[in-house]
Amino acid sequence: MNNNKSIYSKIKEVGSHGMVYGFGTILESLIQILLIPLFLNKFSPVEYGAFSLIQITASMAAAFFYFGGSTALNRFYYDGKTKKEKKIWFSNILFLTLFGSTLMILITFFFGEFIVERLFGKLTFINTFYFLFLSLSLTIINTIFYLLTRLLKKSTWFVLLKLISLLSTISAIFILINIMNNILDATALGFLLGQIIILSIMLIKYRSSIVLIFDINLIKKYLKFGIPMALSGLLFIAIDWVIRFFVNKDLGTENLGLYSMGLKLGSLIQAGFIVPFALIWSTIRMEYRKDKNTVDFFNKVTTYFLLSGFFIILILSININEIISLISKEDLYEGALIVTPVILLSQLILGTINILDYGLIISNKTFYYPTYYFIVLFLVSIFGYFLFSYIGILGAAIIHLFGNTMIVALVYLKSNEFFKIYINYRTLFPSFVICVILFFMSKYFSHSFDEYQFWKLFLKNGFTIIMFSIFVFMFLPKMDRIKINTMVSQKIKNLMKKW
Repeated sequence: MNNNKSIYSKIKEVGSHGMVYGFGTILESLIQILLIPLFLNKFSPVEYGAFSLIQITASMAAAFFYFGGSTALNRFYYDGKTKKEKKIWFSNILFLTLFGSTLMILITFFFGEFIVERLFGKLTFINTFYFLFLSLSLTIINTIFYLLTRLLKKSTWFVLLKLISLLSTISAIFILINIMNNILDATALGFLLGQIIILSIMLIKYRSSIVLIFDINLIKKYLKFGIPMALSGLLFIAIDWVIRFFVNKDLGTENLGLYSMGLKLGSLIQAGFIVPFALIWSTIRMEYRKDKNTVDFFNKVTTYFLLSGFFIILILSININEIISLISKEDLYEGALIVTPVILLSQLILGTINILDYGLIISNKTFYYPTYYFIVLFLVSIFGYFLFSYIGILGAAIIHLFGNTMIVALVYLKSNEFFKIYINYRTLFPSFVICVILFFMSKYFSHSFDEYQFWKLFLKNGFTIIMFSIFVFMFLPKMDRIKINTMVSQKIKNLMKKW
């Protein structure tokens, strides 16, 4: 372990690997992004509302039945001293995940009709339910293999797998929607076929990493660490599920479709930024956990993660109407756009938990997670029961933001007892205020130029980017400004030499 490696070289490593993993994750997320036109143009809000509710129900089940396997693998893999030992640890986690996946499949077939009837009062969507649940049961196995790919730092292979996943899933969906009468069933079955193809490739590629040595002590160790995380995942998704359930119950399936579309658009920041960062960060923070400058490293990463997120939210929010107009000529989902900026911010805040929970991870205090998620689930359920019929889908998005903020705050406060991370409010708070001001200025600017669409977009985005960059630079700590000035000056000098 290199204890002398500088903070900026580590940040550069996060950025370089993050870009590669980001490209791979974007490829995977393109499945969802490329399907947005399908959802917008082919699904009615009622159909999409039903599809999204089944999908999140399946995700909630998968969040528990993975038994925390991928979290445990990420935590303990680097503790292995030899390649054989690492293979044994990986294999036992794979066996545990296979067991969980099998249980999920059995529950799907035994209780499928009961669940669908309770959700919708009829069995119209039963096949969609089966296909989505089977797809998610295979996804939790594939996730273990994806994580092994990252732990081995095979970033090129990671991207290739994501590309194969994208092409196979999208191809299957578009072939099936042309030969099947039910578009919901066709879409769900396409997801399932994509997961089957990826799992087949993974088993062939990593067959040498699987050793048939079953260690009950390792399983107990993983379960002790992973079960609280699995329960946390279940409770976390349950928070989202409860919000959607009350939207469906009090506002109708059509409003559920609008709200779910707003969530999907708001999750764009997850696909392109938060998940790629989390993929590389989860391994780097464990790899460098014993370095001398770890505390300063975490403080810097927290600041620049949030600043980057603010910028992405700002750009997406001021252009969301134009983005939607490019991919859909229908106005069926126009009501969903109002919740998108709130969901983007909510997702970014939740994304900081990948950094701020470090104290709980290294001290193996994962049992705090389900407690905090349960508290937030309880509060959201109370709000949902009494308020949803009055607040509309924007209010639902605000409750989503409240829930995510509460989760992060509770985790951060407890985690800081074991590893202190400083949040640079002097930089982050004024930068956030600037983002809000620029957002409303951009909206006013857009309404002032109804013609010349290209120039409106160019001027709006150009002005926003320049003003954001200037003000954020002013709010950065002095040493950071000096470092950035030095780096920029050096880049300019290098370019001048080449010319």
